[in-house]
Amino acid sequence: MKQRKGSKQILFLVLTTIWIVFTVSLVSWWVYFGFTQVDRLMAFESESTSHLVKYQKMLIWEGLAMVFCLVAGGGVIFYFIRKELKESERLKLFFSTLSHDIKRSNH
Repeated sequence: MKQRKGSKQILFLVLTTIWIVFTVSLVSWWVYFGFTQVDRLMAFESESTSHLVKYQKMLIWEGLAMVFCLVAGGGVIFYFIRKELKESERLKLFFSTLSHDIKRSNH
């Protein structure tokens, strides 16, 4: 039973880590793609690049905000999963001790 419970906790933590890595990678790709598109547009439009620089700055700030939100959200999910697993352990220990004490008092 202990082995099974530990593997379930590890599975939750691994899945949370995979989610964080995947979403941050996805946003990083989005930011990179946006930069390359703006750079390509700048190469074609040399006379009116001021508005493209604004788009590039917008992509930087939006990308950083999304990465921050995703990392923070993943961290919160990770924290609450760990908290829930610890609470579950405490409850199992409490009921195990309670049932043991009830059995001892009956004998």
